[in-house]
Amino acid sequence: MASEVISMKPMVIALLVLLPLCGWSSKPSPERNVEAAKKVWESVIAAKGGRDRLHAVRTLGVRLDGGRDWYQLYAFEFPSKVWKRTGPDEPVVKVLDGERGTGAFVGRHFKKLHSPRKGQVEVSIAAINPENVKLSVEAEVCYAVVHFLLETAWRRPEIVALDETVRLGKPVLVVYVNDCFGGAAYVIDPVTKLPSEYINFDVRRIGDKLPPLPQASRSSVGRLDNYVAIDGIMLPGRTYGREGKMTYEVNRDYPESLFHTAPTLSDWGLWAPPTK
Repeated sequence: MASEVISMKPMVIALLVLLPLCGWSSKPSPERNVEAAKKVWESVIAAKGGRDRLHAVRTLGVRLDGGRDWYQLYAFEFPSKVWKRTGPDEPVVKVLDGERGTGAFVGRHFKKLHSPRKGQVEVSIAAINPENVKLSVEAEVCYAVVHFLLETAWRRPEIVALDETVRLGKPVLVVYVNDCFGGAAYVIDPVTKLPSEYINFDVRRIGDKLPPLPQASRSSVGRLDNYVAIDGIMLPGRTYGREGKMTYEVNRDYPESLFHTAPTLSDWGLWAPPTK
């Protein structure tokens, strides 16, 4: 243990030297370094492509082809419309139109017959209660904001605090925020100034005490890496450790019908099915 602590010291010292060069304070204040945290956040937004570009995003398409094991497709028309498909095991297609207050989903579920060894796959289409449409839209759009865009013209996180630590053997900065999922944190690479992890804490808001960081392998930790530039915006090529090809489209004009037409299991929206 002592040798591990000693080996960390050069990295921590290097980070303390790097922070002033980046214009970031390395010493916490009684206000929990809120002003320093805001400066770091501004650097992160600049590295993402700048606030003007982020706030100009009207629509976002996200597609992850994870091979035969997993895929996920999204189309967002911000701030209130979502089309989503996941699969292939028990595929689900969901459409949400927050402006109309309408939503529906279709999916396969396994229904047991009289014998526990027998069963059949049924396809069910269900309308979503209007009261739940708003909640579903908020959850799906929140997912897009916190993982892909960080902030938008209608939603920005409350910057709470700044910390510095060593994570996965590397010095990092941690910006604590309150966002639409509650208390959360972004682990920031001090070189690229881009988030390498998004952590969702099991708290409504971060109060006086900062929650400890969970292990990187926990399900509440989302890895963000392999960044690619799309229309000048840096977007992660991998999230939550999912391997595969991740592609995006920004500000594509989606037809109005995409978000309120009753879905079917054969519905792939505006994308072709993954190649087998």
